[in-house]
Amino acid sequence: MTDCTVVAPTRQAVAARNRSLPGRVTGKLHKAIDAMVWEGASRKEAAKAAGLSDHGLRQALRRPHVLAHYRAECEVLRTSGRAKRLHRLEQLAEQDENRNAAVAAIKAAEQIGDDAAGGARAAAFGPGVTIQIVTAAPAEERQRLTIDAGPNALPDESATELENGSPWFRGGSLMP
Repeated sequence: MTDCTVVAPTRQAVAARNRSLPGRVTGKLHKAIDAMVWEGASRKEAAKAAGLSDHGLRQALRRPHVLAHYRAECEVLRTSGRAKRLHRLEQLAEQDENRNAAVAAIKAAEQIGDDAAGGARAAAFGPGVTIQIVTAAPAEERQRLTIDAGPNALPDESATELENGSPWFRGGSLMP
């Protein structure tokens, strides 16, 4: 018969319980972030509830993967409350007691749709640059060169030549 003896865990093993794995957010850290995001707890309250020190949680939030997890949870919270906010805006818009609040609610609801369209428009076209070169001459003799340089800028013959027809922009370089 074999004798099985139970060995007590080491000090390091006891300290490692409920600790996050490297590169992941688990254990006490996950519990603290959940308390901050979903319960609205302050960092100090969340750290205490999870069994961490405030300093430890603050230092953990400086690590990129922890901060990314926190931001992702905040985005889920923001997105999940959107429908509720839209319903509240509709209630405010329909009420008659405070007409200023109704007008503000209508504007806010309309802006939510515009923001989504603006984001799609910006993603489609991206940033761009327009350069205008104007010669220093009297107004009737002034020459103007316009160069549009954006990710979706279409080549335009009139934009690459001076108003009088002499080309200044050819083959990617300005010519005097």
